[in-house]
Amino acid sequence: MSSRVGITGASASIMAACLLIGACGTGTPASTPVTPVATSVPASTPVTPAASPSLSPPFFLGGTDDITYRVLELFVDTPVAETMLDLGLMIAQALFPEDEDVEGSLRISIAGDPVVGDLGEIVVDVVGLPDDSILGYRLHVFATPHESGEAFTLKSVESTLLCARGVSSDLCV
Repeated sequence: MSSRVGITGASASIMAACLLIGACGTGTPASTPVTPVATSVPASTPVTPAASPSLSPPFFLGGTDDITYRVLELFVDTPVAETMLDLGLMIAQALFPEDEDVEGSLRISIAGDPVVGDLGEIVVDVVGLPDDSILGYRLHVFATPHESGEAFTLKSVESTLLCARGVSSDLCV
């Protein structure tokens, strides 16, 4: 397991990852009021900041995008892993490769316990981007049990912006 797990951010390569995910901060102050997430994430994501050691309140949730197709472009085959934890880390490390983290500031942390059932779920926070408006990304990874019954196959990935100052039109400000 990488030393970045428990990962940290670069310059041009991190901006490339930011563009890959499809949302980058502009650094422009908010012109409309924003609502902070003081101590917890919405009920649709059963995770609190305390469960993710990389985050501390207040922080703001930006827009959420389905980035499954972007993730699948990084792999030859649809990702399969023995556990949801392994799959979540595999996805985060593919989106934010360790060799591109030249500043050593990115951190990957698991936000809560994986959920396993008909559909597996895990929430992974990637924080430490060298940006004053974007703290990082919350990746919500979904998978189906593999036909072998001993692994999980990626189904989809959602990415939510974690913002430092506020949100306007789903973007960090």
